[in-house]
Amino acid sequence: MTGWRLPDTADVTTGHAREGVAVEGGYYSYPEEAARGLWSNPLDYLKFVLEVMTCARGKSGGLLPPELARRMLSTDPRQPGLGFRLEGEREKFKIYMKGRTHGFCSVLVIYPALGQGALIMANSDNGGLLLDEIIRGLSVIYDWPDFKPEEKPLYRLDSLAGRL
Repeated sequence: MTGWRLPDTADVTTGHAREGVAVEGGYYSYPEEAARGLWSNPLDYLKFVLEVMTCARGKSGGLLPPELARRMLSTDPRQPGLGFRLEGEREKFKIYMKGRTHGFCSVLVIYPALGQGALIMANSDNGGLLLDEIIRGLSVIYDWPDFKPEEKPLYRLDSLAGRL
C-alpha cells in the first residue's frame, strides 16, 4: 500500500478478492494514481460521461473545451477516443468501457442515438461475470444491437461420472 488514502469521511464500499475475502483496508491504493487511482460512484461517473458528451456537442463553459471532448469521443482510428472504446455507426454507435482494479469492476455502455445506456459497478473481483450477465439482460429488454445472450450447448459428462 502507498501512503495515499481516501478521507475517513468518504463513503466507500469494501472491495473483495476472488476468494470472497475483503481487500485489506477496503481498497488497494495504487502508486500509479492516474491509471487506477481515480475514484467515483456510479452517479458521479455517469454525470461526468454525459458532460463529456454534452461538451462534445459544442457546449461552451462546460467541464471540457468542446474540441477536447470531441477528441475523447473520436472514432478516427488515427486518434482513437481518450479512455473510451467507441464502436459502431449511427444507431449502433456506442461508448463502451470496462474497468477493473483489485476488488472492484465496472462496465459502461451508452448508445447516444438511442438515448440509452447503463453503468454498473461491483465490489468484487468476481463481479465481471455478473456485470456481463446484467448487460446481456438489458440488451434483450431494450433491444440493443450488441451484447445479445448466446445459447450454448450443454455437454453430458456421463462417461466420467463412473470414474470419479
